[in-house]
Order: sequence, then C-alpha cells, then structure tokens
Amino acid sequence: MSDHVGRGDPEWPDDEAARRLRDVLGQEARAIQPSGDGLARIREKVRDRRRSRHGWLRPLAVSAAALATAAVAVIAVVIVEPHGNHGKTPHPAAGLSSPAPSTPAPSASAPAGPSPAASSTHPVTIYYVGKLADPLQLLYSETVLRPQPADNAYIGDAVNALLTTPANDPDYVSYWPAGTTVLGVSIQNDTKAIVDLSAGAATAAPDALDMGAISAQQLFYTVHGAAPKIDSVELRIAGKPVTSLWGSDIAEPITAEPPWQVFAHVWITSPADHATVAQAVTFGGDAIVYEGTVNWQILMNGDVLKAGHTQAAEAGPAQSPWQETVTLTPGTYTIRAFEVSAKDGSETYVDDKIVTVK
Repeated sequence: MSDHVGRGDPEWPDDEAARRLRDVLGQEARAIQPSGDGLARIREKVRDRRRSRHGWLRPLAVSAAALATAAVAVIAVVIVEPHGNHGKTPHPAAGLSSPAPSTPAPSASAPAGPSPAASSTHPVTIYYVGKLADPLQLLYSETVLRPQPADNAYIGDAVNALLTTPANDPDYVSYWPAGTTVLGVSIQNDTKAIVDLSAGAATAAPDALDMGAISAQQLFYTVHGAAPKIDSVELRIAGKPVTSLWGSDIAEPITAEPPWQVFAHVWITSPADHATVAQAVTFGGDAIVYEGTVNWQILMNGDVLKAGHTQAAEAGPAQSPWQETVTLTPGTYTIRAFEVSAKDGSETYVDDKIVTVK
C-alpha cells in the first residue's frame, strides 16, 4: 500500500463524507422489520402504483432531489478544506460558485519594481603589445565600453575592437594591419573559437616583423576575455588556417601561454592615462614580481616627488593585484610603477600614467 494520502484512501475528505452517508442509510435499512404478509402488501402497492402512477411519482422525485442536494452540500463543506488540514475546523463554504482567485504574495527574490532595462553597453578587455622591449615586448590590457553586439556576438565584437581601437596609452600598440576585418567567427565543441580575418591580416608592416607570436597571444587573450570558456583559437586568413604570422611560427590552434611569459610584469590599470583624479589618488593594477614587491614613483616635470613600494597580493609567477594611495596637490603628475631587477637593481617592466589632480 502507498503511504501517500490521496483519492481512494480512507482519510481523503470526499471518501469520509461518503462513508458517513453510507452509515446513515445503513442504519435506516437495518431498522426496517418485515411482516408476515409483506409479499402481499408489496403486490398491492405495485397495483396501486399502476393505477396512480402520476399521483406519487412527483413527490418521490422531489424527495430524491432534496436528498441529493443535501449530500452535495455535505461534500462541498468538506472539499473546501485544504489538504493536510485534518483535525482543524473547515472553512464554511459560501455556496457552490467558484471563489475569486487570490493574488499570490510576492516572492522574496522578486524585484520590488519593474526590471531594469538591459544595459546598452558592455566592457571589453583588449590586450596590446608594449612598445618598449623592457626587456621583452609583452602584453598590457585596457578596458573599453562598446555597444552591445547583435545576437550576443561577443567574440566577434572583441576581435573587432582589437583591430579598430587604438590604445589609450601611447606606450601600447597593436601590430595587426590597419584595415583588417573579421570575416567570420564560429565556435567548435563549446571551447574552440575559429576566427577568420580578411586577407590583409597576412601582410605585416615593417615594425611587425617577429611580432607574430606575441600578436597571436594578444588575439587569444582578447577572445578569452570576451568568452572565458574558450581555451583555443584557430586563426584563419581569408578562410585558410595559418601556422605562421609575419615570419613567426604560431601554434595551430593558438592556446594560452602562461601569464608570466606573455604579460608585462607590472601593469597600472587605474587610473587611466590622462585621467582627472581627486587629491587622494588611488592607483594600482596587476603584477607578476619577485616577492610581490611593486615599486612606484610620483613625478612632476621629470622630478621624483614621492616614491615607495607596496606588496601585490601574491608573489610571482602568479599575477595578482596591487594598490597604493597618495595625497597630491592640484597639478599634472606621472605615476610610474616597475620591478627592481634582483640581478642588477635596474628598473624593469615600467608602466606609467599621466594624471591631472584637480
């Protein structure tokens, strides 16, 4: 037997009412005592019924209708009791009409007002190559706001941004040829992006020689930033897969090199270059540095006004955030951050931003 209470079970309200009605009718039936001339009397009633059929049929029908109405009323009273309310006083039924639907209480997680409209822009992180070989030309990042792409084409939008958006910081550059366009982007097995660029992508500018490998990583990390599930990129130019770019061999597909091999070891990501800031200047970014020590300087007109160091959250080879705050008077300053070489004490992996303090 099932341990679930439901229709057909003795404890279901409808069956309880039916049981009580049967008990009452059974008691009445057991109270009848047949007499010895019962058969003759029954035959006489049959003859009387044939003679006066219309005389007694109507009262009987009325009585039966009244009995049925009473039974329905009893059942209706029981049915309105909610399931699981056994032993509690049932709510009285206010007739047989359906009750007006109640308004459900709002969910605790539902917003109190209308849902906000979807944002018309979204952030895109673009990777650029540092102009200075300090000691290698490695990647820096900037974040820009772009209009929401049609059909959620975030990968294609990020590659378009990489090809068409100059870096805000003049020390960052992209070596992809001007005029290169995206011919198509597709996803394979949820984790591989196939990026097809126009034929112009194969023609390197003079300063792009030997920059193919780092530019392939620039492309990969920009795609991965737009779609973190992507772990490989197949580069095609005019529909054909490529294994070399501007004289440099590249992997096919392109996969991530470790950050410490392709990212500059010190980034200033805030404030942006040529930003206007308050007198309490907070600056910081990401670093991959020995013992997690980031050195910084505040300069005006080439003179160092303040200097110090701070600790990144983790030491290299992990990339981790760092931050510092200084108070400055109004004016224009250069914020520099760098790593001091453990080998010879020289400044390496320098990043700087010009800011105006209001």
